[in-house]
Amino acid sequence: MSRVKDKQLRAMFRTLERLPFETCKIGQSVAQQKAPVASGKLRDSIKVSSSVANPNAIEAVLYTRRPYAPIVEMGSATQPAQPFMAPAFTRMSYHVTRTLNKL
Repeated sequence: MSRVKDKQLRAMFRTLERLPFETCKIGQSVAQQKAPVASGKLRDSIKVSSSVANPNAIEAVLYTRRPYAPIVEMGSATQPAQPFMAPAFTRMSYHVTRTLNKL
């Protein structure tokens, strides 16, 4: 009986360990699909970074360093918003919720 529990706990831990990076990769895909493409620089700049600096804190980050990305995302007085990160975060939230509900 305890072997089964140990196996289940290990499987759950592996799922939780992969969840941040896996979720950000899904978000990256959505953001790249939604990003407006003039030159492709914004789309290509959407990256995922992950680290396990602390064994108790596994993290992943979805980001772009393009300085004009917030203007594209939220718009300005002269340019309408073209959200690409917000839809990615919505999809990421759905993925996390669905994965956690399966555990």
